[in-house]
Amino acid sequence: MTNKNKTEVYIYGSRYTVSGAESEEYMHKLSLYVDKKMREFSEVNNALSSGMISVLAAINIADDYFKTLDKLVNITKNQHIQTELMEKEYKQKVEELTLQIQKFQSGAVTMEEALTSQANEFEKKEKSLKEQIELLRVESAYKDEAIANQLEELANEHTQNKEELKDQINKLKDENVAKEQSISELVRKFEQLESEYKQMEELYQEEYNRIKSEYGKL
Repeated sequence: MTNKNKTEVYIYGSRYTVSGAESEEYMHKLSLYVDKKMREFSEVNNALSSGMISVLAAINIADDYFKTLDKLVNITKNQHIQTELMEKEYKQKVEELTLQIQKFQSGAVTMEEALTSQANEFEKKEKSLKEQIELLRVESAYKDEAIANQLEELANEHTQNKEELKDQINKLKDENVAKEQSISELVRKFEQLESEYKQMEELYQEEYNRIKSEYGKL
């Protein structure tokens, strides 16, 4: 047996004792709602009696209830429709996925065969490439030896040319030293001749002046 809670509430200025299985807080919430409705009608027309206000409040509460009930029915109906649409959509997607899976499974066999064929082709190409690499290694060994011989010959030739060039440079240096000595000697002789020429020119000028002076006396 359910225990009933007794709660004292105030509705439109009157005190009532309400009993029920709900909590005291819930009872006060209901009472406040009814009290609010009654006061709304009292404010609109203060000439109404308490009984008339109670009836109008009850009708208004019933109206709220049925409107809310209609909304719940509509919501439930819409949810039911949406659920049916979702189920239909889900079934359609399941069917599509099933077809895709079947198609994939069918294509997987073909793909596996293609992969096997490609793997065999890859093995053949790999074997051919290994043979080519080995051949290139052998050829590279011969070429490396030939290159090494050529490099050695070039090195020997370079050394020989270097020695010859060094001899030529030393020879040119010696010749240059001799030429510089000859030039120095020629410069010295030129300076000596130039000095002698100046002396002769001075003597000639003196002799010319002397003869000119004697000629003038005659």
